[in-house]
Amino acid sequence: MAPLPKKVPVARDLSRALSIAFDHENERHGYINALLIICEVLRDGTPEHAFKLAKLASALLDLDTGAVHPLLRPADIENRPPLDSGMWRRRTYVALGILSLTTYGLSRDEAASEAERAVKTLHVLAGDTKPRNAALSWHDELAKGRNKNFEAAHTFRVGRDLIGKAMAYAARDSAALKRLAAKWFYLADLAA
Repeated sequence: MAPLPKKVPVARDLSRALSIAFDHENERHGYINALLIICEVLRDGTPEHAFKLAKLASALLDLDTGAVHPLLRPADIENRPPLDSGMWRRRTYVALGILSLTTYGLSRDEAASEAERAVKTLHVLAGDTKPRNAALSWHDELAKGRNKNFEAAHTFRVGRDLIGKAMAYAARDSAALKRLAAKWFYLADLAA
């Protein structure tokens, strides 16, 4: 692992320190470094939080030796394994883009077509399903609160609130919702 800075003096330097931490050829080690930097920031004020984050960093580091800490052990499930949160986050961004466009006034079909054009990795996210159908299905599943992935459900709720705020702004700028949809679609590809 890359050497860590001795101490992050103030919170405004945290972003720079995290950029250095994440600049690592081993992505997991980048996260470990970032967690340890945050531990340094928290150490004096809330050592119990620093301890918990250090425990997570240690559990991640254990994976390099093949040891799986109980914190990282997947839950036993009876059906097929669920997709990871990263994949669901990307699907949620697509669903939020569709919601932005339908709120703007496009039909569901038009919004799905726009998603197909804008999200370069939509076919990967869709798997064996037609990308357009998959995108609409994700939108419906998340909008109805039927998704079991906590991060996806939370991201959708927060995004829906943001779309509501953009709607108020759209009274003065009709393209605000279209720009927001473009941002969601961009994030779906960026997270790849």
